[in-house]
Amino acid sequence: AALARGGAAIDESEGRAVTVEPARPLPSVSMLPLPSRTYVGVGINKSGRKGPTSTLVTVPLVPPPSAPETPKVTWTETAVTVAWSSVGAPPAALEPAAGVLPSRSIADAAPTLSYNVYEVPQPPGPDGVAVSGPGGTVRDLPLTTTPVAETRFSDPRMTWDTTRCYAVRAVQQFGSLTIESEQRAPACVTLKDTFPPAAPKGLAAVASQGAVSLIWGANDEKDLDGYLVLRGDPAGDDLKPITPTPIHETTFRYTVRAGERFAYAVRAVDKAGNAGPVSSRIEETAR
Repeated sequence: AALARGGAAIDESEGRAVTVEPARPLPSVSMLPLPSRTYVGVGINKSGRKGPTSTLVTVPLVPPPSAPETPKVTWTETAVTVAWSSVGAPPAALEPAAGVLPSRSIADAAPTLSYNVYEVPQPPGPDGVAVSGPGGTVRDLPLTTTPVAETRFSDPRMTWDTTRCYAVRAVQQFGSLTIESEQRAPACVTLKDTFPPAAPKGLAAVASQGAVSLIWGANDEKDLDGYLVLRGDPAGDDLKPITPTPIHETTFRYTVRAGERFAYAVRAVDKAGNAGPVSSRIEETAR
């Protein structure tokens, strides 16, 4: 048996002193210090007096993650979808220092990889002049409040005929420290309304002396411009508009000779000029 006394021990079986190294914990990989620098801003007036310091910002001194490729942008009537390819798995943990045995962390999380999405200015045109919108040149606008792990983002801001440029940057996080990648060329799109309104429902016809009155349910699209009323031969499939421009009412009275029978239908049109599908047909004979 051996009895420890400070930095030495006495081996009772042989009566000789044996040097014993003091015990020390084996740090895990993630407990190793991450090289970083901390910055703070201080305002100084013309008299040289310093103001209060800003919030501390700590920057990890490690290579940033790779920049994601230019994203793909699609849209519907309600949202713009920005999608991109992953830049790969999060980086491996830091290598342990010389003489320190590797171990698995039980306290600190491994580095994580996520993404920030931005609306950015349009690249300069062929003449080198920057493009500006109605409110002037757009600055980088963060669209993600916190980095997202998914490789797609939905932007609910819909304004037709507006040009938007989207860029994605990868974010590598070491505990409370983060570092963001550069960005590739942005994806710029002009939001065009190519989505027609739905077919009107509930079309009904009422015959009267020398006329037929039509009535239908109102569409609820926000960009609705009106309705086109169609008429044709009951035996044929070709219905022609009898209103040259869209009407805003959901009723229409059509004058015909007594005994004449026609097929009728209605279709909705939006402000972008998209005509929706034709409603169900209805036939009626004037008295």
